[in-house]
Amino acid sequence: MTRYVNRWSALGGWVAVMGGAWMVLVPAFLSVSSFAALALGGPVLLFAASALWSAHEPAPSLGQIRAGAEAAETAGRGTK
Repeated sequence: MTRYVNRWSALGGWVAVMGGAWMVLVPAFLSVSSFAALALGGPVLLFAASALWSAHEPAPSLGQIRAGAEAAETAGRGTK
């Protein structure tokens, strides 16, 4: 749940930044279509980067594997 809250808060921040940028940049420097491409590209990059970041989990160590196997074995003995 927390990672979705962080993603949504990042998206909300992006919308706020782009709202301010709309008032400053569109009348003077950018066309509406360029601004729309920039505004839609930001959330796509945010979600892609967060998905890529969360996909990189470290491999479990040998100690963690042994502890998990022992815990499963102990839990299996307790139910019989």
